[in-house]
Amino acid sequence: MACGRTNRWETFGAVFTAAGFPVPTTVRDVSEHYLMWGLARREETPDGTRWSVPAALPLPGDLLPLDADLTKRLEWIRWTTRTGPLVNGLIEYLVDDLGEPQRYSPFWTAWRLPPRRCRRCPHRLCGTR
Repeated sequence: MACGRTNRWETFGAVFTAAGFPVPTTVRDVSEHYLMWGLARREETPDGTRWSVPAALPLPGDLLPLDADLTKRLEWIRWTTRTGPLVNGLIEYLVDDLGEPQRYSPFWTAWRLPPRRCRRCPHRLCGTR
């Protein structure tokens, strides 16, 4: 089975190719895409080049055509990012203020476990188990 990092890089390249853009391979290429899409602005000043980013960034689906699986995955990530702190706060309140339950259920432990490292890859968290 291929590494999750490799799969994401292949998906990244396929999305760029499907949208008719060259796949960026250098930081300069990525920065040019940022400028083209309005994700960043570059201004030459007497002190050198000044980069800035708009306060609100567009969603990936607003810039590139994404398949249904990737769209669903990104929506899940956005949902967990928004709700995760609320759920963790609720769990801390229930456990710290009301006392720990006598028996732990998978719900209680799932939110408190650190992410697992990939068993197949030398790099850090790649998403595969």
